[in-house]
Amino acid sequence: LMARQDRAEHTIQEARVSVITGILTGVCLTSDNLSTIAPERFQLLERAAKYRVKDAMPIDWKIKQWPMAFKGTLDGQPAVALINHTDAPLEYTFEQLELASDRPVEELLQPLGIMKDKFTIAPHDAMLLVQK
Repeated sequence: LMARQDRAEHTIQEARVSVITGILTGVCLTSDNLSTIAPERFQLLERAAKYRVKDAMPIDWKIKQWPMAFKGTLDGQPAVALINHTDAPLEYTFEQLELASDRPVEELLQPLGIMKDKFTIAPHDAMLLVQK
């Protein structure tokens, strides 16, 4: 996982994309110098160590396209990991992500707190949503 701000040109959004791969796969290795990493980027690595989406699988997998939304569970609750590898913002609804609209959803990676029924993910960014 690469979250560092030095010796690399990764934006904080791209660091979140890197970290979400560890949360999805369970593989978390980094060569980041933890004594020089910025606090908000260190927190991303802490989240990668803390969170694990179990039984992750693509929500919608189209031929010749990378999947961008994965569902599974986090601490027994429904969870969705989103990756936007495009150059444009993407808009999602809870229904598209197979999340119940009558229960709150919290975003943990950025963290944005409780999300509403519809939201946008920025280009080259990632989100981790958990149904409460």
